[in-house]
Amino acid sequence: MKERSSALIGVSPLVTTYEELHKLSVEKPEEFWAAEAEKLHWHKRWDAVLDSSRAPFFRWFVGGTTNLCYNAVDRHVLAGKKYLPALIWESPETAESKIINFGQLHVDVNRFAGVMRRFGVVKGDRVPPNTRGFLVIKPPLPPGALTSIWGSDAEYINAYWSGPGAPEKQLYFTGDYAREDEDGYFFLLGRADEVIHVAGQRLGTREVEEILSGHDAIAEVSAVGVKNSLKGEVVAAFVVLKQKAAAFSRPSARTPRWATSQASRTARQSRK
Repeated sequence: MKERSSALIGVSPLVTTYEELHKLSVEKPEEFWAAEAEKLHWHKRWDAVLDSSRAPFFRWFVGGTTNLCYNAVDRHVLAGKKYLPALIWESPETAESKIINFGQLHVDVNRFAGVMRRFGVVKGDRVPPNTRGFLVIKPPLPPGALTSIWGSDAEYINAYWSGPGAPEKQLYFTGDYAREDEDGYFFLLGRADEVIHVAGQRLGTREVEEILSGHDAIAEVSAVGVKNSLKGEVVAAFVVLKQKAAAFSRPSARTPRWATSQASRTARQSRK
């Protein structure tokens, strides 16, 4: 849709098309974003739209105070939009769909805020960043997720609900290591239950696969542990060579010594 009403744009009435709006955002970004910001709720209005005095460390809406959750949920309810859709969920796996309106979302958000307060969470609390731990999921699992193992509920509980700390806290154990950074993003660190014991060393399959996949000739790789009478286990890697490499090479039955050595160093660093 090319044409837009200037009333919806929130800028000069002379701006009536998408092309003009885009031009304004590029040529006069402060004017453009100030108009967009006026559409939000501010506890305290900004003193300056843009501070470029320390470029490239630009600061927008200097001195302003707002709340993202209030703008995403509360203000829509207060504006009489509680019955309008806030979230639309579709599952191609289960052919189910669900619509959550702003009123329902407001109730759920406040209920969860109450849960956090009950557990003593206050403003500024954070999980210690960059700490390795097990990746778990609090139940209930979302629709479409694994609900059991066919014919064996006991095996399902033992495999997925009996990990470290899981029985007491009712947590779904994914079997992966992960860490959370300072910004709240989670990074997978490989399988916690796929450790290969080679002559007293613990090697994660992820570390081996990561090292091997860095080789120019390898397209895909999967590493597994194979029993060995001398070392307990040894690493066996199954690789798919890139097309050009496959014409001149033949995959070795052994994992190169440099790969296992590098994987061992990587594993030690990730456990710190």
